[in-house]
Amino acid sequence: MNKDYFKSNSFNKSCRLVCSADYSYVFEKSQKVSDNCFLILYRNNEQTQTRLGLAVAKKNAKLAVQRNRLKRLIRESFRQFNFSEIQVDCVVLIKPYATKCDNKELFEQLDNLWKKIESRLVHSLDVKH
Repeated sequence: MNKDYFKSNSFNKSCRLVCSADYSYVFEKSQKVSDNCFLILYRNNEQTQTRLGLAVAKKNAKLAVQRNRLKRLIRESFRQFNFSEIQVDCVVLIKPYATKCDNKELFEQLDNLWKKIESRLVHSLDVKH
């Protein structure tokens, strides 16, 4: 694999929500999608790409090992999913059941949620135009 592959598929700072104002922007007027493991809040942004924020509470994942595994899985799933036509800010919150699921199941659930977000936003763009 060449260097361009890693650059285009990296998860750099421009792909993250980094400050509290970014998170507040999403929490203010967000739309929601959820399943039994995750709640994703999302909102259109004025940036050039989709960005991700994580809120993995100790209340829902008691052990640091669990929280770190979930954060790695969420970041990797987000990085691999190709948001085609939209720029959106997403904040992923976990539910307690997420700690009981295996990686494959979590990836599938996240993939379904990303698809749901994309289809809703693409549909709303079609309605506006």
